Amino acid sequence: MLSSQQILLTLGIFTFIALHHQAWSLECWDCTTRINVACGDPFFDKPFAKKNCTLDPRYAELRAQYPNQTIEMCRKITEKVDGMIHVIRSCGYLDDLKGDRMGRCQKRTESVGIMQESCVCYTDGCNSGIDLSPRFITALGSCFVSLIVLIRKSSL
Repeated sequence: MLSSQQILLTLGIFTFIALHHQAWSLECWDCTTRINVACGDPFFDKPFAKKNCTLDPRYAELRAQYPNQTIEMCRKITEKVDGMIHVIRSCGYLDDLKGDRMGRCQKRTESVGIMQESCVCYTDGCNSGIDLSPRFITALGSCFVSLIVLIRKSSL
C-alpha cells in the first residue's frame, strides 16, 4: 500500500502536469458563424474540433522571435456588421495584439456600422465562453483529495 507521502507526491505531480499542460501546446476552438451558426453564442462545440495552435506555420516564426514569451492564446471575436452578428473563434498570436490587452476583452468601432469585441485567454478551449476548464477542475479535485489525506493522517 502507498504511504501518505507517496500519495501526496503522486497527486502533486498530477496537479503540476494538469496545470502546466499549456506550456507544451494550446488548443483553441476554431470556427466562424459565417460558415456554421453553431459557432455563435450560445456555443455548441459538438460539430467543431479544437485546433492545436502550435501547428500553425506562424507559431514557429514567432517562437523564434520571442523565445521567452507566451505567444499563443485563444481568442473570440464578436463582430456586429450592419446589425448582423458574427463570431470568430481561433488561435491568436502575439503579432495579433495591438497594445496591452492581454487576458481581457477590447471593444472598438472600426468604421460606420462595424463594431468588434476581441477577447483573449490562455487555456485549452477557453474561447468557448465556459470559464471552468477540465484542467482547472482536475487540479482543484487533486488539491481537495490531498487535503483529505492530510486531515486523515493528522487525526491518526
